[in-house]
Amino acid sequence: IHHLIIHLILLLMFTHSFGAGLVPPYSMTIPNYGYIGYVLILALFGEETLLKFQIFCLPIGFYIYGYYYPKLLGIEKVSVRSMINAPMIALVAGAVGGLAGLRLPAIMSETLTSAANCMGPVTMILTGCTIAHFAFKDILCDWRTYAVVLIRMVVYPLFVFAVCRLTKLPRELTVLMVAYNVMPTGLNTVVFPSSVGKDCRLGAGMACVSNVFCIVSIPLLRRASEISRGSTLSATSLKAEVGP
Repeated sequence: IHHLIIHLILLLMFTHSFGAGLVPPYSMTIPNYGYIGYVLILALFGEETLLKFQIFCLPIGFYIYGYYYPKLLGIEKVSVRSMINAPMIALVAGAVGGLAGLRLPAIMSETLTSAANCMGPVTMILTGCTIAHFAFKDILCDWRTYAVVLIRMVVYPLFVFAVCRLTKLPRELTVLMVAYNVMPTGLNTVVFPSSVGKDCRLGAGMACVSNVFCIVSIPLLRRASEISRGSTLSATSLKAEVGP
């Protein structure tokens, strides 16, 4: 609920200033929590917190593939029919299977795991191939790219962190919310439109700038979080505090 309220406030404040359809609101709302976020959470806080982070992000997956997926493909009106797509079916099947405690045969589990491990690299390659078609001046000279990245990776995480502190949310939930909001912009504004031949240069510019900027923003924001509590924690002590 906190997360939804915060994003609604920020979207109402910023979205109408940018134009360009769905790309700015998507980029401000949906970060690259899968390819970068999961790896970061696993490295810093361990498997149990990663599982909680994945559960935290599950409703966002339904939002992406139920609303933004058809919209970014050029479908004007979102309907129940447009929501029934391959990613949505996979999400529902995975959620139901997980809640029911179903266990797949080893060969199926290994096959699906191998396929999932290929998803990130393949998407990165596709994004890189798409970006390579544009001149750098075409994707890096749009002021909206830098404005959205600044909001996505500085304003959002600091605002979320401040709200979490003021409302005295548990530290674990605060970590999950800040981690989600500190990620670079999602790649779907490149992958989805390019798959149907639509212009994706604005999304490509945001992906380029935000992925470079996260090299600086993620460590700095983690350090700022530690300083605000008046202590410096090592990665090991963070795991102990955020973990079970």
